[in-house]
Amino acid sequence: MTAPYRDLDKYVLPVWRNIQITLSAGGSSAYQAAHILKANGGLSPNWRLVFDNTGLEDAIALRFVDDFEREMGAPVTRLERDGKAMGKFRIVGPNSYSRDGEPFVELVSEHILRRDGTIGPRPLPSDGPRRLCSGELKTKTTHRYLRSLGWGRYWSAIGFRADEQPRIERRKRMDAKQKGVVEGGLGVFPMADAGVVKEDVVAFGRNFDWWLPEFTEIDCGNGHVEVLSATDLSNCNNCFMAAEWRMKLRMAARPHTVQRWIDMEGRDRGVDQRTGKERNRYFRPGRKTMAELLEEVKSGDFSIDPKAAKRRPECGTCHD
Repeated sequence: MTAPYRDLDKYVLPVWRNIQITLSAGGSSAYQAAHILKANGGLSPNWRLVFDNTGLEDAIALRFVDDFEREMGAPVTRLERDGKAMGKFRIVGPNSYSRDGEPFVELVSEHILRRDGTIGPRPLPSDGPRRLCSGELKTKTTHRYLRSLGWGRYWSAIGFRADEQPRIERRKRMDAKQKGVVEGGLGVFPMADAGVVKEDVVAFGRNFDWWLPEFTEIDCGNGHVEVLSATDLSNCNNCFMAAEWRMKLRMAARPHTVQRWIDMEGRDRGVDQRTGKERNRYFRPGRKTMAELLEEVKSGDFSIDPKAAKRRPECGTCHD
C-alpha cells in the first residue's frame, strides 16, 4: 500500500539552512519526519534528524527509532547526555543505548549535590515548574551537539500537530524571548501548518507494518482490561509528568520498570544539615510516591487522586 502523503509543499524546507528535525519516538514526530524526507527527497547535508535517549525510554520507542531509520533510509543521530564526556553529550547507536536510566540517574545525582560535593536540599525534577529532565536530557543535549558542529542560529522542525495549539504558542513565546536552551533554535511547525491532527497520524501509521502498534491491552487484574495507544506506552517509562491514570496503566503494563524510580525517590532523604529543612525527594511533591502508586496498582486500585486531577496532567514536552 502506498502511504497517503499529503500537503507535501508544507514540508519543503530550505536546504541551505541548518535545521534540526526532532524525532521523539512518537507517532507525530515520525509522521512529520517522514513527510519532510518525502517532500525534500531525503536529508540535506545541513539538516540533522535527532533522537535523544534518556535511558528510560520504553523498548517500543527505541525499536521504532531503529525501524524508522532503516525503512525511511535516513540517518538518525542518537544522543545521550553524558556529564563526563566532552560537551556533556555522546553519540550512541542501536547497540549502545543506555537502557537502565543511566543519563537520568546521573542528572538527578548531579542536581542534588552542592558545589562542594555535599548533599543539599535541592528537589528532584517534578511535575511542577521544574522540568529538569526534558530540558537537560533532550533540549540542551541536542543544543550542545549542534553547537559542536559549528551551528549558530538554526531552525528546529518540531512535530506539533494542528490540534496542539497550546504547545505551539508556548514554544513561540519561548522563541520570542530568546533565552536559555531555545537560544539559536527557532521552532517551525510544518505539520501544524498542514492542518494535521491526531487521527491523520494514526491513519498514516497503519500503512506500515513496522509502525508503532496502534493499541495495547493492559490486564489490570480482576478481569479489568484497559486499552492504551502506543503513544501512551512509549517515551519514558512511568514518567511523572504524565497524568496519574496514565502512570498507573504504564505501571500495570511494565511493573519491572518502576523500581528505578522508587530508588531515586528513596535516596538521600531527610533533613539538610546546613539549613535544617527537610529535603524534597519526590517527583510529585505533596502527592502519592511512586512506591505508593505501584502498591495501588498491584492491589487493583486504579482510582485517581483528586489533587492530581487538578494539576496540569501532561508534560507536553517529550510525548508524540
